[in-house]
Amino acid sequence: TKESKIVDNAIIEIQDQSHHTVRATKTNKIGQFFLATPLDKGSYFIKTEKEGVSFNTISIQLEDKIYPPIEIRAN
Repeated sequence: TKESKIVDNAIIEIQDQSHHTVRATKTNKIGQFFLATPLDKGSYFIKTEKEGVSFNTISIQLEDKIYPPIEIRAN
């Protein structure tokens, strides 16, 4: 079985439907990130990058509500 590992200092880019980056941040030492300002309703892509680790792009549809945490796992 493959163990999940926390990935710190990974770059998180949130892009709109035109693939323009609307937010960018990094994960902290426990692999978490947060956004200080909310995103508008709509479709977004979450891209995660860190050298030596690969991630799938996640697509998300946001509405006017609070969402539970999203878990991003390396491939």
